[in-house]
Amino acid sequence: MNETLKSIHNLRSERQFSSKPIPQEDLEAILEAAVRTANSSSRQAYSVMVLTDKEKMKAACGYTGAALLVFCVDQNRLIDIADYMQQDYKRSATIDFITGGTDAVLAAQTATIAAASLGIASLITNGVHRQNFDALYELLDMPKEYCFPMIGVLLGYSANPEAKHYKGRMTKGVIHYDSYHHLTEEEIEEEIAAFDSREGKFGLTSYTQWEGMGFKHYYEWFYQVWNGEQEDIFYPVLKEAKFFR
Repeated sequence: MNETLKSIHNLRSERQFSSKPIPQEDLEAILEAAVRTANSSSRQAYSVMVLTDKEKMKAACGYTGAALLVFCVDQNRLIDIADYMQQDYKRSATIDFITGGTDAVLAAQTATIAAASLGIASLITNGVHRQNFDALYELLDMPKEYCFPMIGVLLGYSANPEAKHYKGRMTKGVIHYDSYHHLTEEEIEEEIAAFDSREGKFGLTSYTQWEGMGFKHYYEWFYQVWNGEQEDIFYPVLKEAKFFR
């Protein structure tokens, strides 16, 4: 396995960061790598908000590290250039959101790989969606139109670098060759057993939590507790941002 694959296979979500700051040249190298990511029509229809103030990080995503990168789908740069050149920038709201959102998320993943190559840990978090959106837009001084925070990437040095807790990953039912393959009953039972296992570490919580609540299987806890009905907090914000009509 080459060094790039090793970096990818060793990625893990870090929630406990040390107080060590990231050198500015390393932070810039991560950002420069992120913007090298493939993007739709060479538009780079995204923005990256870079936060190093811990109070702002906490307010933005609920976590703190050495830096927080907030990747946003963002059409404002392209609109500003069109206005300056007196051109009509034809937009399709849904397509703009999907392609720009894809660009942003791809750049975020590239940032984590670049960081890992420098010995810097990361946490990809949707914590930016758990905050009050009006407060978040004000905190980051972002335009409310044609801009939406897609994902956050927290960066820093692990407070426990020797920890070896890597999540298991499924391939059956995830990777499909030539045509789509629904899981067979036997494969479903295999996945249920994998998530129930105390060694596999597939789930998002330990067996002590869901067993302690009286559930026989992890997926019972997942469907009944974790995946409960949730309020659609995104549509009003995306409509105001003019991504949805």
